[in-house]
Amino acid sequence: MVALVVAVVAVAATALAAQRHDTPRTLAGAISTASSDSRFASTPRAANSLVEISQSLTLEARQCVAHHGASYPPCSARASGAAIAQNEAVAVLRCTQPGVYEARQGIRRYLEGIRRLDIDSRAPTPPFPTFPHC
Repeated sequence: MVALVVAVVAVAATALAAQRHDTPRTLAGAISTASSDSRFASTPRAANSLVEISQSLTLEARQCVAHHGASYPPCSARASGAAIAQNEAVAVLRCTQPGVYEARQGIRRYLEGIRRLDIDSRAPTPPFPTFPHC
């Protein structure tokens, strides 16, 4: 348990440091991060990438709500996606590479679903990805 807490703190510190450099700032950037093999090459990098995706979606959700209101489907999907990515960042810390791959595929599908909502806000809300089996 202590090791998990230390790992979570390390991921959070790494994410804060990375925020100053190459954190994705848009949905397109989050999709690019989720599509990058090198960003998911190890468990710590995967966790860090998921935290960065969460931060990006949080920023976009706030901007979206300010513009369109909280009930607008693309806004709520971004807020949900931020929470999902944050939880997956912690979950992948216990995973081997197959679990990391599963988490990555799930968040990438979810991000693509948000992109579809941006095109047509009446499109179905993307289903939540399942947590990786680790």
